[in-house]
Amino acid sequence: MMYDNLNVISISECPIPDYIMQIYNSGEELWKSYWKESPNDELTRILRQDNTKPNIASIYPNCEKQIRNFQNSNYEITEQLKSFNDFSKNIQNEDMKSSSPLYKAVNFIINNQIEELKTLINDDPNVLTSVLLEIAALKGNSEIFRYLVLNNISVTNTTCNYAIISGNQEIISLLADSGYDFGKALLIAIEYHRNEIADWIISNYKCPLIDPLFCLETLNIQAFCFCIHNKIGNPLIALLDIGLIDLATGAMNDGFTLDTNDFINYIHSDSKEVVEFILQNKSKIFSSWDPKQ
Repeated sequence: MMYDNLNVISISECPIPDYIMQIYNSGEELWKSYWKESPNDELTRILRQDNTKPNIASIYPNCEKQIRNFQNSNYEITEQLKSFNDFSKNIQNEDMKSSSPLYKAVNFIINNQIEELKTLINDDPNVLTSVLLEIAALKGNSEIFRYLVLNNISVTNTTCNYAIISGNQEIISLLADSGYDFGKALLIAIEYHRNEIADWIISNYKCPLIDPLFCLETLNIQAFCFCIHNKIGNPLIALLDIGLIDLATGAMNDGFTLDTNDFINYIHSDSKEVVEFILQNKSKIFSSWDPKQ
């Protein structure tokens, strides 16, 4: 595994350094606001109250699209399904929607109507496609999911990703028992704040390294702190890249440094505030610095 000899072994129970705490609290509040009835009003309130540096607004534009996508997928599943070819072929107009067995099957899954779904499939086995399994995984209905698996529907990467997004442990266990390698899905768990599932993946599979910048962009500050404690990637660069310069001092004090190439990249990117911060802290921020330079 790539995650041996960790200083902190759990993302879900990872300690939050004091200098990260404000952005952690704001990030958690912002994430949770999307499950409320008026997320835009909640967002406005959070941004107004968080008026001291570092401001959550620095991260918000990077994560808004990702959270919106999840909200659309989870609560408006029929919209998500427009991207599936098998489904689209059967719903070209309203008349076809009402008569399409696949459309009916989709709605039975969305509404947790397993007996109606069983009757439909018994009458028309051709309705069985991987799309149905993917919807059941995203919906988090383990009973329907198990039934579809018993009907030999093929599992796809999307199926497994949706199981992580929904967070249904029983569905994930079914997929793991079938031999699916969840190691490649670690970043999905990070992206959708399924940190307990991420811990399980890290403990049981060979996984890619977590990118601290990715954690910040998806507002998973606990996963970002996991990178800090375990020296994964360079959280200092991630903070500078996203514009949270106020927090960079904390990462610098935690022992993270830059090299000359990093500095050159910031100069070329015309990041004036970052360059000024680096020059003000040059003796500490560079892994090797000649004071005569």
